[in-house]
Amino acid sequence: MVTDTHERFEVLEMTFLVAAGIGLLIAGLVFVLTGRRASEGLSGRQAIVTVAQIGLHIAVAVGFGVLLASIDSTFATVAVVALVALGIGWAVIRALRGPSTGRAILVLAATLGLSMVMMAVFGMISGGDAQQAALAAPIETTSDPAGDCECDPEFDLLAVGTDPTGTVWATVGGEIQSGATYWLWLASDPYTPIEITRAAGSWKVAISTRSSLSAKDVVTDETTEALHLEFHPAVGAFAVTSAQGDRAPDTGYVGDSGSAARDLISEQYQHAYADLSAGHRQLGGALMRAILRTGTFSYAIGVSADPDVVRTASLTVGADAVEFHVDATSDRGGHTDRFARTSDDVCLDDDVEPCVGVWMNPFDAVDNLLSAAASIDVGFLESREVLGEEAVCVAITDVGDSTLHVGEFCGLGDGTIAFVDDRTAGVVIVLTER
Repeated sequence: MVTDTHERFEVLEMTFLVAAGIGLLIAGLVFVLTGRRASEGLSGRQAIVTVAQIGLHIAVAVGFGVLLASIDSTFATVAVVALVALGIGWAVIRALRGPSTGRAILVLAATLGLSMVMMAVFGMISGGDAQQAALAAPIETTSDPAGDCECDPEFDLLAVGTDPTGTVWATVGGEIQSGATYWLWLASDPYTPIEITRAAGSWKVAISTRSSLSAKDVVTDETTEALHLEFHPAVGAFAVTSAQGDRAPDTGYVGDSGSAARDLISEQYQHAYADLSAGHRQLGGALMRAILRTGTFSYAIGVSADPDVVRTASLTVGADAVEFHVDATSDRGGHTDRFARTSDDVCLDDDVEPCVGVWMNPFDAVDNLLSAAASIDVGFLESREVLGEEAVCVAITDVGDSTLHVGEFCGLGDGTIAFVDDRTAGVVIVLTER
């Protein structure tokens, strides 16, 4: 979802000009369709009724204009402007025909005046909230030292916080140019950022389709060295990173401190995010969500060294450890890989020595990916359907200076590992239950 609030306000203001034009158009049509000539005149009561009818048409036109305003289309904008010109021109020409023009002018003037009143009311309603959000003083602020990153001033985050309305608030060290990008990270979902981009004097906000959030306003102060975002519902604890790797706050999150626990892996990912390709981001997010999403997941597993046998396995993700267990069969022993955030890894086979690991260590994999991303080749593959859901797939074709595995790795939207064709380990794994 993309929100461009600055442009939308401009179009919404034009919406009421559209309403005025359509209202005037209706006025002209009234003179034409009723078959009355202006020379017949209108009584005072008829004039009042006519203005009331036109006001109703204007209200309908407002709804139509709002619909047009939501369409990001040059053609729609041109069509709206043409409609305004046509409406005003048509109404004026038709209403002023004939000798009795005075009453017709009064009707048209009343119609236009009503439209202007509606525009003024709209300006008070829509403009007031945005201005308040822009100028409200932050009530909770975390400062970030100037110059603590090797970045240009516009990407040097100086402070982040929230204002009395819950609006996200951030300042930087220089004027923000078109194309500058920032990411908002939520403590509740530290691996799926909200992207904020400066574009042609306005802002665009890209939010994951899975998110329950929507951006209502994106506004700035008089300068372009700050940004404010109002979300519905409130975002809770958050952090902001810039396109050149600065993060504010440096560690942890600001706002709603109850959910702002520090997590070194997610912070490492957030710092590196700007330098990662789309494929690296997808792989990194999948690996870390697999660590984050606690629970037990069941798989069917095939081993390339024994292709005629399909075995079952389970992945158990805990708070500080990940364990992958391959069940024993009547003629084959079981196998267990256990990885922790520390270096206390375990590889156990029931009856075979030495133990050969099957599951890739996700903690080491994240460290490897973020520290050696430039040497790792990752590309997108066609999505797979697993358990009725779409799984996004990437291929690692060259592990470079890392200990990653070559193969195909697919994850569901919530981070569950759905399919793995691990060429290094020689296994194929498919999710069967979660």
